[in-house]
Amino acid sequence: PPGGGAGGGGGPPPAALALVQGFRLARWWDRAVLAEPLLWVLHLGFGWLAVGLGLFAAALLGGWPSPTTAMHGWLAGGAGSLMLGIMTRLALQHTGRPLAAPPASVAAFVLVSVAAAARIAGDAAGAEVAGYSVAAAAWFLAFALFLADHAVPLLRHGRAGPLSG
Repeated sequence: PPGGGAGGGGGPPPAALALVQGFRLARWWDRAVLAEPLLWVLHLGFGWLAVGLGLFAAALLGGWPSPTTAMHGWLAGGAGSLMLGIMTRLALQHTGRPLAAPPASVAAFVLVSVAAAARIAGDAAGAEVAGYSVAAAAWFLAFALFLADHAVPLLRHGRAGPLSG
């Protein structure tokens, strides 16, 4: 189809966005990021955004993967990591807890990336059902861990005050 779809020539815009995002991420990078999970999860999410856009460009140019598989890179990996990282930070802040990701939250951050990678790898290996299954289980477990870590403190805390500090 014109402007998109397999072989449709719509790949240059997402390819350019992937390169720009990769460049931005490289400029932000500092090894110290690895010491703080609430920070590296954001870098991981932005990395997934670049990867997903690159895969989407390849899909639109008629290559591997399918557009829906590529979208899992930037949506499940990118948006999922960013969303979980921001939700964790805000949950900690709203409940007055230290701004340090608890171990279950760190595991949740990793599991979101496992979900995205499994979905993409399953497609690459021709094992879509296995990829879907691992991705779904990892995604579910990631958000179950978030709830286990934060639901009770958030519910107990009641209405949140101003976001300061």
